[in-house]
Amino acid sequence: MKFKLVKLFFVSFVWIITSCSPDADTIAQVKKADSLRVVLNSKLASLKQSDSSLISRAVNKFNTYTVFIQSNLNDTIEKTEANFLQQFYLSGNNLIAFHKNRNTLIVRAHLILIQIENLSKDFENKAITAAVLKEQVTKEELAAREVIQLIETQLNNYNTSIQDFKNALLPVENLLKKKNNGILPAAVSDTVTI
Repeated sequence: MKFKLVKLFFVSFVWIITSCSPDADTIAQVKKADSLRVVLNSKLASLKQSDSSLISRAVNKFNTYTVFIQSNLNDTIEKTEANFLQQFYLSGNNLIAFHKNRNTLIVRAHLILIQIENLSKDFENKAITAAVLKEQVTKEELAAREVIQLIETQLNNYNTSIQDFKNALLPVENLLKKKNNGILPAAVSDTVTI
């Protein structure tokens, strides 16, 4: 009888320990959430390191030159000038798109990071069950993978576009000088108050 009580106590103790502690699948979900947070933080840091002042200067120059080109360039130009002009337009428009997308991706990545952090805290505080944790981590993993892929694509587009813009800039500036008596167009600041 004493042996049965010891055996029953031991089985009950093991059952209580295993039911109170998270199972291997739940631990794997928590680790997945943590590693996902690390990867997303890394990609977010890369995106934030893209030189926003360089983008701003390039976009400002692109906008200024575009206004001048649309207003003053209406005669035939050489094929090489046209190719550089086309490269200038394409890369400038891509930089504008990157500038807009960059801010959106930063906000989206921060939101996902907050969600993952909240999931971890909720699970630690036993506010959600292991099943809910697994479901929500899967959803956040899909969202994070999508954002990571978009960040990588945007960074590749940025690097290509900034290089193309730099390559086209000098020939386009030479074309503009040729059409504007040797002077580059500059943005005119409005001094008239309304």
